[in-house]
Amino acid sequence: MLVVAAGLQTVVALVANAFIVIKLIGAAYLIYIGWRMFTARGHLDLTQQGEALPLWRYVLRGALVSYANPKTLLFLGAFLPQFVDPARPAFFQIVVLGLIVEAVASTTDSIYAILAGQMRHLLTDARVRMMNRVSGLVLMIGGVWLALVRRT
Repeated sequence: MLVVAAGLQTVVALVANAFIVIKLIGAAYLIYIGWRMFTARGHLDLTQQGEALPLWRYVLRGALVSYANPKTLLFLGAFLPQFVDPARPAFFQIVVLGLIVEAVASTTDSIYAILAGQMRHLLTDARVRMMNRVSGLVLMIGGVWLALVRRT
């Protein structure tokens, strides 16, 4: 998030129109990810046990994966700028918006992980395939919306 904030502050200062390109790249990538999910087979392997680690190690791994994931950087780079007030410095706005995104994502992901762990016996290949199709469709619609929305 800090990398995105620092980078976008520079971009805002130099080339405001670059946000359009970033937004369109992000939109195209959302559509691509959605399509991949929509067409996924949906096979599960519930026999494999995960590694048991202390909570802080899971948090650290998640942070490192997010930081190193270009999808996260592209998503934040495409999504956050549309909420930035160009009359004010972008860095702190991006940091605040990024913290809000992180708080919401951490909360929802934690709830999802806990519920999925408790209900894993209900998952079948067919249900996973259906979830992939619905999620993929939502991502593709979001990508199209992002590409078509105009900032006022």
